[in-house]
This record gives sequence, C-alpha cells and structure tokens, in this order.
Amino acid sequence: MGGMRSFGEVGHGIPRVLAAGRRLVGRRTGGVRKPLPGTGGRHAGPPYHPHRAIFGASRAADPLANSPLSTCALGYAARVHAPLVVGLGRIGVAISGLGPNLPGVDAHVADLAALATSPAPGVAVALRAALRLGCRARAAGTHGADLLGQLARTALREAGIDVEMLRAVGTSACDVVIVAGDGTLRTRYNGDRGEPIVSDAATTLAGASALLIDGTEPGDQLQVAELARRNKLPVIFDVSELRDGTAELIASCDILLASEREASELAPRGELTDALAELIALGPRAVVITLGNEGAIGRHGDQVIRCPAFPSDVLDAHGAGSVFHGAFAAALLSEVPFARCMQLAAAAASLSLRELGPWSAMPAREDVLALVRTRRSDSGQMATTTPTT
Repeated sequence: MGGMRSFGEVGHGIPRVLAAGRRLVGRRTGGVRKPLPGTGGRHAGPPYHPHRAIFGASRAADPLANSPLSTCALGYAARVHAPLVVGLGRIGVAISGLGPNLPGVDAHVADLAALATSPAPGVAVALRAALRLGCRARAAGTHGADLLGQLARTALREAGIDVEMLRAVGTSACDVVIVAGDGTLRTRYNGDRGEPIVSDAATTLAGASALLIDGTEPGDQLQVAELARRNKLPVIFDVSELRDGTAELIASCDILLASEREASELAPRGELTDALAELIALGPRAVVITLGNEGAIGRHGDQVIRCPAFPSDVLDAHGAGSVFHGAFAAALLSEVPFARCMQLAAAAASLSLRELGPWSAMPAREDVLALVRTRRSDSGQMATTTPTT
C-alpha cells in the first residue's frame, strides 16, 4: 500500500475535495444588490425574535432553484453577504480505510485500497457542509495539541473555514473506520480534552448569523448560546453525546438535532412522535431526529414531518449525520420552510455517502438541488401530520 495521503484525498480514483467557498449572496448590477427571486425586494426586515416563526413560509416555486442562498430568512437588520455559521465544539480526526474484507483475529496483513484522513464528524463536518451550500463558516472551540490536531486545523483552513477562534489543548480524539465488502468496523480513541477553555462569547459570535454547538463543553457553550439568543441569533444544538449540562443546553437552543440513539436516551418513548413531543417540551422550538437509511423525522409547532432518505450508492456512511446538520443550518438561513430544510439536509447527507471518509464526498449546492428536484416525481414523498393530544 502507498503512503498515507493528505486530508480530503484518497486512492483509486476517488476525487479530491472540491474547492470550497461560494459566491456572495444576491446578484449585483452596477454595484447595487438586486433582490433574490421570491424575496419581493426585501433586504431588511424585523430581526429574528424568539417568538417569531423561525422557518420561511411555504412557496409553490423552489426558492433555491435559480439563485444563491438567501440571507433574508430571519430578516437581518442590514444588508449582508453570505450568512456566517459559527460552530463551537471539539474537533477530532477520522482515519478511514477501504479494504476487501474486515480483519480477522491473527489474520495476515491485508492491503487497503484507499486511506483517507480528515476532521471527524461533528462541528467540523457540519461547518464544511454549510460552507458548500453557500454560507461562510467559523470554527471555535478546541482541537488536540498534537500532530492530528494540527492536521485537522489545516484541513479546515484550506477548506475556507475561519479557524482563528480554535485553541489547541489536550490530545485529539480519533475515529478509525475500516470499510470492507463484508461490513464496517469502527473504533474510537476519545483523547484528552485538557484544561477547559473559556470562550470569548462576543468575539466568537461577531458577525454571525447562526450558532451551531455540539455540547462537548456545556458550561462554556451555554454562555455563548445565551448571548446568541440575546442577540436574536438561532442556536442549533447537534447532540453528539449526553453529559452533565446537556439539559440546560437543550433548553437554550432553538433547534435540536439528534440521532435516533441520542433521542432514545433523552426521551425513551416507544413511538418517535411521542419522543418528539417530549423533546419539544424540554425547550427547543423545533426537533429533528435522524434515522440513518430511513431518513429523518422532525417537529416544529404542531407540524410533524417524515422525510424519507434519498436513494444513494453507499460506500461510507460515517459523518452523514453531520452533513445533514450543516446542510440544515444552511437551509434555515435560506428562507425555506421546515419541511424543505429537512429535505435539503437529507439530500446532502445522501450525497455524502458515495466516497470514503466524512470529508471527501461533501456535496456541492447544485448537486443537492438537483437531487431534491427528483423527489417531485418520486413515489417516496414527505409526509406531514399533526400530532394528536
């Protein structure tokens, strides 16, 4: 086997990471910003408010079909460029290998067909997904003070993510994933988080349009989340694991995103609709539970949405949930309704399954929109219901 390749680059013809970054939102003629299609010329409006509807109203036409992502979703008080998503959390590393078979006990050394190293699923992958869909991205929090941590930081910076608010402490968490014809093997080294850091909340949120947190440092993240709420910024909590302080973070967020496993620990109910109701009662205004190859289910107010997964060629599913979360954040800032946010996020997650590792197959905006359009003639449509009381 050849030497280990760099972040976002794998063997056997698997494409390298596409260039990150997007055009500024809106179109310009003679230096004057023209309104985006479907916005009615609105560049400003009432700012986001905790009691205001967070999702755009449903429209017959596809609001993203012919324009860059809109920044009017929450009615920003000033003209802005691409919205800035800030991700606050702990960034680890994933090492993914592609082989013919999973290793057996005392088996001979087998050659891997490909090897990829990348930032691990979580805040980093979610931010890159948002970036690919038209947002700007800033990573804040920590990574390991070791070689793996520096490699992760470099990968984020080269992708176009602002890393000035990241601090190097402790040792890197590392996921090791082997994908083979007879299954997938995943192991994890949790690393050492080192001494807790205290984020400068105002600096972290400077210029931000939304805050994405992972709950790895509940006390610190709660302070930043509370400032975000006071500044009328939506707070999106991507639950990675449960620990002391998770309940307070849930109460402080606008949108809770969780896998089925985390949701079952937070709300151990038999039916998913019951779990959604229980999670909504904890404080968030909307909840989405990702269900792997069965798609996702979410609730906003009295609206329950079931979003089937999009068909996809699956090579490696590691990190697809984080792609969903980042794409959902981008859709939230695009003035589209709750159901469309889920649909766009599900499409992005599906497209991320095609290559090795959570970084290489990051879908482009055009690919996501093209996949969403296929659902109009597909029999697997989204279902909307109203929960019974």
